[in-house]
Amino acid sequence: MFRYLAVTLAILHIVKCQQLLGPPQVICEPDDIRLVANFDGPFRGRIYPKNLSKMQNCSINGDGGDEIAFTVGLFECATMQRDPGDTFVMQYSNTIVIQRHPMLVTQSDLAYRVHCSYELGEKTVSNDVTVE
Repeated sequence: MFRYLAVTLAILHIVKCQQLLGPPQVICEPDDIRLVANFDGPFRGRIYPKNLSKMQNCSINGDGGDEIAFTVGLFECATMQRDPGDTFVMQYSNTIVIQRHPMLVTQSDLAYRVHCSYELGEKTVSNDVTVE
């Protein structure tokens, strides 16, 4: 019983020390989506796309810094592409999990749905103009 209590207290301490300072910043790069998160103390948890926690190329471990940046490619790690139709805007999205404990999923973990929109190529605009 005491071992269980000690583990519970340790997990609560880790989670309490890793509070986000506001929502993460999403940066839409030409080939990937970057999520930057700032914490009030050392972050030693994990960040990964939903359901891909075990894929090393799709996850990162916190190194104890108070800021962490996670980058996911537009064509990998479960990033979804939405057909632009007639809008000339390509949209990509992914669900990114911030797991506060390095090994355990806890109730205080957070998931963010991130979106990036990119305008496609050139647009042709025409108009009827009469010159006299």
